[in-house]
Amino acid sequence: MPTSLINRKTLDFLLFDWLKADQYLHHSAKQMHHRASLAALLDRAAALAAEKLGPCQRLSDEHEPVLEHGIVSMPPEIRNALHAMRDQGFFGLTQSTNDGGQGLPVLVERACFALFAAANPAVAAYPQISLACARTIQHWGTPAQISQYAKPMFAGRMFGTMCLAEQQAGSSLGDIETRAVPDGPNAYRLYGHKMWVAGGAHTMADNIVHLVLARVPDDHGNLIPGVRGLSLFLVPALIRHGNGETVTQNDIAVTGINRTMGYRGLVNCSLSFGEGVHRPGGKAGATGWLIGPLHRGLAPLLQLMNEARAGTGLFAASIASAGYQLSLRYAKERRQGRAWADKSATSPQIPIIQHEDVRRMLLRQKCYSEGALALSLYCARLSDEESAAPDADLRRHATLLRELLTPVAKCWSAQWGLQANHLAIQIFGGIGYTRQCPAEQLFRDSRLNAIQQGTHGVQALELLSKKLRLEDGTALELLGETMHKTLLKAGQHDVLAVHGKHLARAMHLLARVTRQLLSDDQQQRAMAQASPYMEAFGHIVVAWIWLDLALCCDQIAARTDAHFCAGKLAALDYFYLWELPVAELTLNQMMQADKSVIGFSDLSF
Repeated sequence: MPTSLINRKTLDFLLFDWLKADQYLHHSAKQMHHRASLAALLDRAAALAAEKLGPCQRLSDEHEPVLEHGIVSMPPEIRNALHAMRDQGFFGLTQSTNDGGQGLPVLVERACFALFAAANPAVAAYPQISLACARTIQHWGTPAQISQYAKPMFAGRMFGTMCLAEQQAGSSLGDIETRAVPDGPNAYRLYGHKMWVAGGAHTMADNIVHLVLARVPDDHGNLIPGVRGLSLFLVPALIRHGNGETVTQNDIAVTGINRTMGYRGLVNCSLSFGEGVHRPGGKAGATGWLIGPLHRGLAPLLQLMNEARAGTGLFAASIASAGYQLSLRYAKERRQGRAWADKSATSPQIPIIQHEDVRRMLLRQKCYSEGALALSLYCARLSDEESAAPDADLRRHATLLRELLTPVAKCWSAQWGLQANHLAIQIFGGIGYTRQCPAEQLFRDSRLNAIQQGTHGVQALELLSKKLRLEDGTALELLGETMHKTLLKAGQHDVLAVHGKHLARAMHLLARVTRQLLSDDQQQRAMAQASPYMEAFGHIVVAWIWLDLALCCDQIAARTDAHFCAGKLAALDYFYLWELPVAELTLNQMMQADKSVIGFSDLSF
C-alpha cells in the first residue's frame, strides 16, 4: 500500500487554513499544542497507518475471524495494529490532560482517524466504535461506571460495542424484545438476542463493554411497548469483583459470525444474553447496569448513534480518498495509448492520466472524496464549537447545525464515496476487477456505509421528518445564514461570483421544495421523496463547501503551491457544471408532487 492514502496537503489545508483547528484546544492543552505540534501528531498518525494498519488491510480481508468453541480468533497483526494505536495514545486524544489524554479537539481526533480509516477501515473501526461508547458512558454514566469502564476505554484497554438490532427489530427499534429484569441495587439481568454487533467478540482487549438496548418490566411485570419502554444498559463481557482480581464471565455467548462483503477484519457477530451459557452469581442472565434514565434510553442512544453516524461518514470519505489516491497514482504510472491528435504508431505511449476520459473520472473522484472529507471535518468542528464556543448562543447554534448535518454527512459521503470507488475500479481497468487490486477491496468496504448506523432511506426520513423541524426550523435557518455568508464573500470575487449566483439559485429552489414537502398534507407522498431530497440537499451543501474552500484558497494563494489551488478551483468548476445541476433537476422533479411510487398496489410490482 502507498505511504499515505489521504493527501496530507489537503488534510492540513482543511484543518488549519479552513477550519482553524488550533482555536479549540482544551484549556489544559493550550500551552502544549500549536499548529506545528498538531502537524507532528498527524505525521505520527500517518506513519502508524502506513506501518501498522495498511500492511494488514489485505490480510484482514483474506483471513476472516474464526469462531471455535465460543472464542473468536483473528490474525495477530490486527491486535498489533490496535495495540500500537493504544500505546501511542490515539484512543484518548480528546480527553483532558488531567485524565491522561491530550486535550485535543474532536476535529483533530477525526483527522487522525481519517488517516487510519484510509489505510484499514475494518481495524480503525474498533476504536471508532469504542470511543463513541466511551463518550456515551462518560456523559450518562455514574462516577463508578466512568472510572471502571469509560476511562479504560479511552486508554485503549477495553473496547465497546453497540447491541441494538434484533431479528425483528433492525431500523425499527420500537420492536426490540430483549428484557432487563431488576436484580439487586442498580443491577439488572438481561435476556435476549442481538444481531449485527460490530466488534462483539475478540481477545484483543482486557474487556468488551456492550451497550445494550432493552426493556424493563413495569411494577406489574408488563413491558411498555414502543420506544418509550427502552432503556440502555452497560453489560461487560467480564465482570470484575472487589479490587478486580476476581473475574467472572458474564452470561453472553457468540451465536454466529456474519460473513460480510467488506470490512472483513471487523468481527460482525450475533450475541445471546442470558441463556445460561455462563452463570454469574450462580444464575442465568447477563448482568448489566443502567446508563441514563430508566425507560428513556433513546436520550443516551441518540448521542451514541450521532457519533457513530459521524464516524461512518468520516470512514466513507476516507475510503473514497484512499481509492482516489490509488487510482491517481496508477493513472500517472500506467502507460497506454497515445494522445488523440497523435496518429503515429511509433510514438511512445502516454500515461493514462493524459487521456481526457480518465481525467474526467479523476476529477469526479476528487470532488466526491475531498467534498465528503471536508463535510465530515466541518461536522467535527461543530462538535468542538458546541462544547468550547465562548457564549451560549454560539454553542446552541453549533449543536443545531451538527444535528442537522450529521445525517447528511453520513449519507452523502456513503453514497458518493461508493461512486468514487466505482470510478477507481474503472480507472484501473481489468486489474481493478481482480482481488489483487486494492481498489476492489475498497469498493466492497465502502458498500457498507450506506447501510450501517441507519440506512440511507431511514436517514433521509429522519432529515425530512425531524431534523428540518429542529426548534421550528431554526437549524435550517442557521444553515442558510451560514451559507449566505459565503455567498456574500463570493459576490465580491471576480471569478467566484458566478458560482455564488448559481448556488443562490439552487438554495432558493431547495427552500421552495422544503416548504412544499413540510406542508404536504399527504405525508406518504412526501416521505416517498425523502431519499431524492436527501441527495439534492447533500449536493447543495457540498457545493457550498467547495465554494467556501475556493475562497479559502484565494486567501492563501500567495503562500501556497499554485497547482494545489488550481486543483481546488478545477473541482469547484466541475462540481458546479456537472453535479449541482443534478440536484436542481431532482428538486424540479420533486415540485411535480409525483405519486408514481405510492399510486398502485403491492401486487403490481
